[in-house]
Amino acid sequence: HGTIPLSHEADFVQSFLSGRTKVVAAAAILGAAILAGTGTGDDMQTTNIEPSEDFHRIYVDGPATLDIRQGESVHVELAVAEGHQDSVDVEVSDATLFVEVPKELDVEDVVVRVTTRQLTELYSAGPILVTGGKLHTDTLVVENRGSGDYRLASLDADELIIEARGAFHFEVDGRAGRQVVEMAGAGAYEAAGLETRTAEVRLKGAGSARVWATERLDVDIAGAGSVAYTGNPDVHRRIRGFGTVQKIDQ
Repeated sequence: HGTIPLSHEADFVQSFLSGRTKVVAAAAILGAAILAGTGTGDDMQTTNIEPSEDFHRIYVDGPATLDIRQGESVHVELAVAEGHQDSVDVEVSDATLFVEVPKELDVEDVVVRVTTRQLTELYSAGPILVTGGKLHTDTLVVENRGSGDYRLASLDADELIIEARGAFHFEVDGRAGRQVVEMAGAGAYEAAGLETRTAEVRLKGAGSARVWATERLDVDIAGAGSVAYTGNPDVHRRIRGFGTVQKIDQ
């Protein structure tokens, strides 16, 4: 467990930019059937789509609101501010849902509601708001570039891996066998409600993390970061700077 299997960014970007045909979301997604396209009010236009290909990874490039649910089938509902429908590109390729949003839009201008059988990887580049509930998976990898606000309820996973840079806020509860968190910047990771056997936390900068570990906690802080934990794990720490590690009441 000494090396974090992170930095999937290059693979995602290469897959996203190389050899793909962009698909305008309001028209089609790789031959998917558009079930309906109706206004939602508040100047939003909604398109309901059934992708013709399954996916378990999600890549979002640009500002968006993303809601993730787990179900027996895959489904994408896309709501875009009126006048911008043709500027949002969506594609399903290589088991990945790609969403590309113009940088000049706001998070509330694009709302993507996703139902998938399983989620294993989530990558975002740009401002994003993510919500999700009752997700069951073996391993979930989340990579964030830019500002991101994540709220996952009732996660059930063998392993949760987080890598974040920028203004990052992540809330999660449920259970996982192992959690690995690597943050650079002034992010906040709130996982005191996620019961895990082991936790690894690496902070660079002034970030903060709250975790729950029952067996082992490994902390590496470079800067003024802080880690608070619940449970009674064996704690191993390495601090360079003014970082702190403290136990808190559950």
